[in-house]
Amino acid sequence: MPRRSLKDLKPPERSSQGLYPTEPTGRKSPKSDAQQQQPPASAMTEEIQYYEEELNELMNEVEEGIGRLRKIKDGHARLERVGELNLRLQRARQTLQSFRVEMRELPREQVAEYDARAEGFKLGIQQMSADLQVARQEAERSGLGVRPVEEMATSEIIGEAHKVQDKSLASVARMQRQVADTKQVGAETAETLKAQTEQLQRVDVDIMKAPPP
Repeated sequence: MPRRSLKDLKPPERSSQGLYPTEPTGRKSPKSDAQQQQPPASAMTEEIQYYEEELNELMNEVEEGIGRLRKIKDGHARLERVGELNLRLQRARQTLQSFRVEMRELPREQVAEYDARAEGFKLGIQQMSADLQVARQEAERSGLGVRPVEEMATSEIIGEAHKVQDKSLASVARMQRQVADTKQVGAETAETLKAQTEQLQRVDVDIMKAPPP
């Protein structure tokens, strides 16, 4: 058999499938369970957008409600409205938690964007919670007949300050009297104990002097 030169040897043809193409088997590569169960990106986006819209609605409602609280003059009615707004804010916190749960299913390139949105919602909820706390304190003072400082004239503010000062001075005077009374009771108790001790000592001396039976 004649020997073939290197020129007669042809390299294998390179196909689009690679150097050594394989015959098609007619079967697709199996997907993992996670890939089969993972919802499409569009479905995840719709879900997280739903929570985002609900958060916007809840926070706008609470913000508008806080702005209208000062128009409610009755202290008890204002307290009731503050309680209602706190419930709506609690609902916003729960929705934000659901929003963060849905973020776990987002593609990696979208996580930073939605994380910034979640942080913005969190800060807004914290600020509104602080505003409602202040509103509750003002409503409680109003229910006791104490007017907010913003609604008082300068002379009224000075008068209230004098009342507070007088109450403080009266409280200090009461404390001083209580301390003096305590000292007096202590001195009287010490004097009584001293007299009883001396009496017991005299009894002991008399017993020692008595002749034996």
